[in-house]
Amino acid sequence: PDDTRLDFLLFQELTYDDPWDDPKDLVDEQNKFLLSSLSSLYDRVKCQDDYEGNLQRIYVHKESGWTAINSYGLESSVLEGGCLVEFAYNKNIMDAAADNDDDLSILCTEEEAENEVGVDCSQQKLYVVNLHGRSGDMRNPDKRRAGMQALWGEVETLLRHVSSSEDDGDEQSSSWRDRLVMCGDWNTQLTDFLDLFPKWNVPVAALLDNETETQFSTNHEAGFLAQYDGCILASSSALKLNNVERNLTGFMVKGKNGELGGAFSYVHEKGVFYEDSVLPGTLASIGLSDHLRILTDVSVLVGDNKTEWAV
Repeated sequence: PDDTRLDFLLFQELTYDDPWDDPKDLVDEQNKFLLSSLSSLYDRVKCQDDYEGNLQRIYVHKESGWTAINSYGLESSVLEGGCLVEFAYNKNIMDAAADNDDDLSILCTEEEAENEVGVDCSQQKLYVVNLHGRSGDMRNPDKRRAGMQALWGEVETLLRHVSSSEDDGDEQSSSWRDRLVMCGDWNTQLTDFLDLFPKWNVPVAALLDNETETQFSTNHEAGFLAQYDGCILASSSALKLNNVERNLTGFMVKGKNGELGGAFSYVHEKGVFYEDSVLPGTLASIGLSDHLRILTDVSVLVGDNKTEWAV
């Protein structure tokens, strides 16, 4: 894999008809350049087209080999919004087709369990959820548990067309449960969710390494730190969590009554400090966020060869 390429970009809070999300309406030249660069590299997955609330967008790199074959807006009451996308990894099939002068009818699509050259398409799949949790529900233990059960039921219903290894005895991690990655702004600590998903063996929370850095992606208005942002993924042989990193640039922490809490402070003409260190890019300007960008590096098993991974 190309170490400089991010296969997926996930955004949790875009508003309907936001010009940033629809480049043709952009006036600002700098943003026009950024969006034209983005669109030259990434395809936006078609999802939530009829939804006029808070949008969750998924972009996939044009050269990643991943193809979106199904997408669904999520409507669970525990969410501000969400999107579920079924991807197929076709790069290895396309490479083989080019070598053999075959046409692209052999690609894995939504209808096929096995394609014309005998590739088990269930082993080429990845299921990605991008969500934004409602803070009131997510921070209430009873509402969080009930909401996650309802969300899981919604995902199960949407993916009922996908065969399950629990039903057919397949040991090659063909079940969508084995290939599911759920990411977003959960609005409470990632570890609060690990025992809340029915019929999903205890999943893995993609946490920052608290041995090397303070483990947070946002701060509460009262000043405490938490990792509200990131991914939870299946604990299976089909997925391997490699690394989790964050980018502090542009982080503007939440405050209360005009003051920053905890170990945060603001120094005029310098920016936000955490303890004694300035956070980069935190002078007052446009483009700041109260959440950090999280980079989650996951390998996905494709095909029968257990050494063949797509990152």
